[in-house]
Amino acid sequence: MWVNTETGVYHREGSRFYGTTRKGKYMIEQDAIRAGYKPAPKTAASPSSGSHPFAAWPKAKHAQEKGKTARAASPTPSASPAKH
Repeated sequence: MWVNTETGVYHREGSRFYGTTRKGKYMIEQDAIRAGYKPAPKTAASPSSGSHPFAAWPKAKHAQEKGKTARAASPTPSASPAKH
């Protein structure tokens, strides 16, 4: 385990934070738990989950956000000139 001594959590091998935080040390899990350290929360962004950091975003919201810029650039049907 890699214990982040600043945040009080430990990271398992394979985590992007394993051995990389500024302040930390290697410990066995039993010692880390006895010392009061907690497991790091699992996030969608962790490489072990194999997902992209934004994969947890709702797809509908992402599509809406993308559509805002596209809709603003194109005229709406009510704005087009009427045919006589």
